[in-house]
Amino acid sequence: YVNLLMKQFTVRGSMEYPERFEDAIELLARRDLSMLITHQLPLERFGDGLAVLEGEKDCGKVMITMGDER
Repeated sequence: YVNLLMKQFTVRGSMEYPERFEDAIELLARRDLSMLITHQLPLERFGDGLAVLEGEKDCGKVMITMGDER
């Protein structure tokens, strides 16, 4: 936790209201944003994701997936 604060990392979750979820997906689908994601890890490897953020200079976005999203 201290490393998150000292290195000024931002850990951000996402939430959308059910009635607006379709609009959000439509907006995201208009662009190829995959080049922003440099690492994709399952929730069980959350700690590894933090280590990547801490250790890799050229790290983009680390996506943490839940369930079968891989």
